[in-house]
Amino acid sequence: MAPPSNLGKRVKGTQVCRPFIYGTTAIPFGPQNPKPPGVPDDHTHSWQVFVKGLDDTDITYWLRRIQFKLHESIPNHVRSASPPSFSPSFPHIQSLTTSGLLLP
Repeated sequence: MAPPSNLGKRVKGTQVCRPFIYGTTAIPFGPQNPKPPGVPDDHTHSWQVFVKGLDDTDITYWLRRIQFKLHESIPNHVRSASPPSFSPSFPHIQSLTTSGLLLP
C-alpha cells in the first residue's frame, strides 16, 4: 500500500530517495530455450531486463514509466513500459533477443 501523498503535488526543493534494483538475465538458446523465428543466427541468448523494488516491494505508486536505451544497432533501441504492462515489481518487463545489451 502506498504511503499517504501530498495530494500528488510536487514540492519544490525536496529530494526523495527510493531504492530499487535493475539488471538483466541471459539464457543461451538451446533445447530448453529455443530461438524464436526471425532471430539472426549470430544472436546467442535471450535477454530479459528487469526493474523491481527491494524485497519485491511495490514500486508502482512512485514509478510511472521505465525507459531503457539500448545500443543504437538494436532495432527499436528505446523501449518503454508503463502500467498495466508490468506487474507491481516490474519483473522482466522487456524480453530481447540480442547478442549484447548495455545498461547505464
